[in-house]
Amino acid sequence: MRRIYRVEPANPFNRTGSLDIGLNEVLVEPDRNNEDDWNHIILDGYLETGFFSTLDYVLKRTKEKVRLNLLAVAVEPEHDCAFINLDNFNFIGYDLLDQYYCTSALANCGGFDETFLPADLNNLGLIEDYKKAYEIKEKLYQNNPYEEHADTNVIAVWRHQVIGH
Repeated sequence: MRRIYRVEPANPFNRTGSLDIGLNEVLVEPDRNNEDDWNHIILDGYLETGFFSTLDYVLKRTKEKVRLNLLAVAVEPEHDCAFINLDNFNFIGYDLLDQYYCTSALANCGGFDETFLPADLNNLGLIEDYKKAYEIKEKLYQNNPYEEHADTNVIAVWRHQVIGH
C-alpha cells in the first residue's frame, strides 16, 4: 500500500472527513515551476490528484499550520485499512472521490439514494467498512453510468492525531 498525504483546513463548520476539494481545499502549495516539486506531486496520468508523496514535503509546503487536518491516504487499497496502524494517525474511513480527485460522491453529490443513504456513513461522512466501500462504488456506477461523479476511487483516510489540532 502506497501512503500519500494531503493537508486541509480544520473547518469547525464542516466536520466531515471528506476529501472533496469543494468542501475542504488543499492547503499544500507546490511550486509548479520547481522541477523538484514535481517529484512530490502525485499524478494519475496527467491529472494532479491533490496528494503528495512525503510528509516532509507536505509540511514544508503548507503555509497555514494551525487548525488543519493532516491526512494520510491510500488510493484504491487492496486490503482493509481499518487495522493498519500509522504512527500518530487514526483511521477515519473510506471516501469515494470522482476520477478527477475533486468531488466526493458521499459528501457533495445528491440523488444517489438508490445506492447509499446517510445511515451508511459514519459521523465524518465516510464509509467505515472496506467491503461496503467497494460495494457502494460498484453500485454507484451501475446505477448512474452517465454521471461523471459516480465513477469513483475508493480512498482510505487517516487523520493525524496531533499536528493541526
